Amino acid sequence: RIRIALTAPPVDGAANEALVRFLAGHFGLKRHQIVIQSGERGRDKTLLLTGAPLQSIRDALAPPD
Repeated sequence: RIRIALTAPPVDGAANEALVRFLAGHFGLKRHQIVIQSGERGRDKTLLLTGAPLQSIRDALAPPD
């Protein structure tokens, strides 16, 4: 579980789009490789990231040394 604060308003999917764009950039993925599986209308979301090795996701989430 991670917590991300966005500045996009939760109107017309703007916050979801901002989240997907942010995560795509952070993990080096394309936007279509990130899917909101549940929670599209809520604060808590379950996401599916495809096309990236699990270790690269873990490395990207690890705190800096």
